[in-house]
Amino acid sequence: MLQYKDIDLIVIVGAQKSGTSSLFSYLSEHYQVAESITKQSCYFMSEGYYALNKSDVPRQYSKKLEDFLSLFPSVQPHTKALVEATPDYLHTPGVLVRIKAMECYFRSVQVVAVLRHPVDRFVSWYRFSIQLNKIDSHTSLKDYYDMNGHILTAFKESDGCFFAKESGQYEQFLPQALDLFGDNLHVLSFDQLKNSPRELLTSLCNHIGLDSNYYNQYEFGVVNKTVSIRSPALAKTYLGLRRVYIFIMNSPLRKAAKPIRNIISTAYHRINDTAYAPINGAHQEASYNELYEYYKKTILFCNKHYNFKWKQKHNGSEKND
Repeated sequence: MLQYKDIDLIVIVGAQKSGTSSLFSYLSEHYQVAESITKQSCYFMSEGYYALNKSDVPRQYSKKLEDFLSLFPSVQPHTKALVEATPDYLHTPGVLVRIKAMECYFRSVQVVAVLRHPVDRFVSWYRFSIQLNKIDSHTSLKDYYDMNGHILTAFKESDGCFFAKESGQYEQFLPQALDLFGDNLHVLSFDQLKNSPRELLTSLCNHIGLDSNYYNQYEFGVVNKTVSIRSPALAKTYLGLRRVYIFIMNSPLRKAAKPIRNIISTAYHRINDTAYAPINGAHQEASYNELYEYYKKTILFCNKHYNFKWKQKHNGSEKND
């Protein structure tokens, strides 16, 4: 019988639009790792969040280990780690403390934060909000900046579009994570995940105690990339399939669910994805400068504490993914 005191729990806590879907996918495919039935299970979120999102959240948080373990139907005798990922965790009040409480059940709790340059991340959220049809495609970057409000304790998933600005202030959330998890907090760079994923996964596996050789021949790809879309209606339908997927993953049909999801996902992106137009113009230039000023403290904090090489002012170029 599998003893959970002999395995590790890996929780990817954020940040949104920073590659967490890709990292979750890479770890999920490792033969020693069992993944949660869906990425972004939101298990550790508040009761208020669950009340607003019952149809999209497979389990409500409880202090019972069996409730949490029910998220991992693919556990095998050779499993050495469980992985769950919800990028709202990093900035949502109370969540990190609930994750910390899981340490009594597992060999260790490893918390992973993937951080993207906050300006690039905000621009990605801007594009993603258009993709989700949450804002009009003619909305300017400045208008979207002004639409953003404060982080709420309980919110709908789509509301993340409207506190993207504040949730990028990583220096507000990381000190608590460090205090709680110490050496078991892994702050990773989105740029390294994008440009050197094999090196990053090898290092992470070696720290946790997983077989890092698994990634020697692994083919890395991008998951949940922000793109422009042809049909908002088709995009809405595709996102709605998440509820169907959660239902299937809670049933005996779960073994067939992932391959089917992959086929549908590939077909959808081939049909509905298209290149988006660059953001330019004098008014957009001013918006970039405003964003750099807003995130000045965040950029300096991450460059100092995590040896990132984030640029500190706008130089006319922009990230296109």
